[in-house]
Amino acid sequence: MPNCSQCQQDYEFHEMEARFLAENELPDPTQCPECRLIRRLNERNARTLYYRNCDFTGEKIISVFHEEQPFPVYSQAVWWSDQWDPLEYGQDFD
Repeated sequence: MPNCSQCQQDYEFHEMEARFLAENELPDPTQCPECRLIRRLNERNARTLYYRNCDFTGEKIISVFHEEQPFPVYSQAVWWSDQWDPLEYGQDFD
């Protein structure tokens, strides 16, 4: 049984997982499933909420993005409306 590099607990590594990883040329995991889930969930902020202003209307909104983020954040009503032009910041691609 492998030992988790994060929490030091032993965990089961099923043959089906090993076969899937081998077929896709991926390395074996070094963390248990619980620690891997925690790592994945930490990639996005779902717990901390911030008061900030909508970058389109200026009204105060609650967002998962802090005021100092380098991109515009719009209120939900503005986001789903046709009031803003998403091509304003788009780029040509080939």
